[in-house]
Amino acid sequence: MKTQLELLQQLKELNEQVEAPRKQTEQWKGPTGKKQNRVPNNLPVFRSGKGIEDPLEFIEQFERVCLANAIDEPRFIVLVSLCLDSTDVQWMNKHIRDQEIPWNEFRKAFISHFQHPDATVVWQNQIRSLKMDNSGVQLTQINSFS
Repeated sequence: MKTQLELLQQLKELNEQVEAPRKQTEQWKGPTGKKQNRVPNNLPVFRSGKGIEDPLEFIEQFERVCLANAIDEPRFIVLVSLCLDSTDVQWMNKHIRDQEIPWNEFRKAFISHFQHPDATVVWQNQIRSLKMDNSGVQLTQINSFS
């Protein structure tokens, strides 16, 4: 029979085996010190039919979600890949190999790559297609099929 000391030692070893994986997943800590190993369930989606088409709008919404969930910037690049389709992830893997780059550099590269080449013209056309209603408050888009 095992002595009480041997049983305590065995219990301690089992506890360490259980705690080791948990400690590894706790590596990401936000400003509040909370665990960051979960993925927010409200991340935006970029260019996948129902997703956001404008890269600047997508990045800004993505940043708001991450900040609201107390996620630190170094983890943004890891999470943003979950919001992209396979083609866009391929671009990211090919051009953004170093996941230690600062978020602001990734942000600039992302917007530069995915921004429509004539974005200013597109925005101007969208502004021109807006019409103010009689109350002067709401803006409604005119049917452009005329």
